[in-house]
Amino acid sequence: MKKPFLLFLLVFGFITALHAAPAHEMQGFYFAVIDQPTVSNDIHLQAEIDRIRPQQLAFVIANGVRAEDEPCTDALYRERKSLLEESDKPLFLSLAGSDWIGCKNEDGSDIHSDRLRRLREILFENDTAFGMVSMPLTRQSHIAKYSDYPENTYWQQDAVLFATVNLPADNNHYLNAAGRNNEFEERLVANRYWLHRLFTLASRNRMDGIVIFCDGNPFENDSARKTGARDGFQEIRQLLTKLADGFSGKVLIIHGEARQKNQAITWKNNLGIAAAGSKWLEIHVNPGSRQLFSIAKPPAAKKKKAW
Repeated sequence: MKKPFLLFLLVFGFITALHAAPAHEMQGFYFAVIDQPTVSNDIHLQAEIDRIRPQQLAFVIANGVRAEDEPCTDALYRERKSLLEESDKPLFLSLAGSDWIGCKNEDGSDIHSDRLRRLREILFENDTAFGMVSMPLTRQSHIAKYSDYPENTYWQQDAVLFATVNLPADNNHYLNAAGRNNEFEERLVANRYWLHRLFTLASRNRMDGIVIFCDGNPFENDSARKTGARDGFQEIRQLLTKLADGFSGKVLIIHGEARQKNQAITWKNNLGIAAAGSKWLEIHVNPGSRQLFSIAKPPAAKKKKAW
């Protein structure tokens, strides 16, 4: 009698484990996005890294490393890199326009191309995230034709693909001057290729979703609308809409141009848009659920008075 009873216990335990595993997987994971303010970026970044420590996060995204009023020096870029490495969570960097656009030398000449080149050399040399905990990533620069674009990356967590794409705020750095848009045009080619690659990879592996981090909001271009300039996000917006339409999962775009006070994801079909702004944005990923992505309540820095 003992053997059948023991066999029953083993089978029962195995079945219970099978049913328990999906329940654990459905708990999902959290990640956070931090954006640079307009001033005192060093203090802000250090405070946000300290704020990360007690949180249960799979990883963190930083949108940019430089405030617009700070110098565009190699020393500053290296200092920010050292700060990013202090994170006790894997930390990925999404390049912001303020990191390089608007940079000038002592006589006032535009040096944004040189500064973008140095940013790439200083900040994007490794194939892992910043921080004390290693997490692998893939860079577009691994492809010989696009070796100049190490800032475009992707990595995977569970059944979700995450990626960074260099789409700077202020009209995607499109300039209304003849012969001055080489950087924009070459980056547009690289970004289009990268987006195609991301969606192909996610579709082939039957992933639940794709999250893309960028600086500018490709779906709401205020700067072009106000000035009447050519829309620098037009091609990317059309491509994202087309690719999302052909993808079976959810697509979430997280940008750094905050407009609304309340943090929310705006959905149109399977394409969602969220803004990091200058606030901490925490997202809950729940694989297997219909919603998949939801905004979590951020850790309180200060208690606000009730209305």
